[in-house]
Amino acid sequence: MGNVADYASAVAKWVGGRVKDVREARGWTQEALASALTQAGHPISRVGVAKTESATRPVTIEDLAALAKTLEVPVT
Repeated sequence: MGNVADYASAVAKWVGGRVKDVREARGWTQEALASALTQAGHPISRVGVAKTESATRPVTIEDLAALAKTLEVPVT
């Protein structure tokens, strides 16, 4: 399986891919998701959304919870 850093990188890529897939399935732009996150009380900029989707921004547990709630998906 490799080391923890490799696994963490793979998880970040998976999360980013899922965020992008769900966002696009809803017909939302990155800006729309950023706005919805801000309205939900967890501001992430459009650039932050883009970096999350490309796995170039660390995702916190709080980010993950806000994304799941905003996109109405389970964290599983």
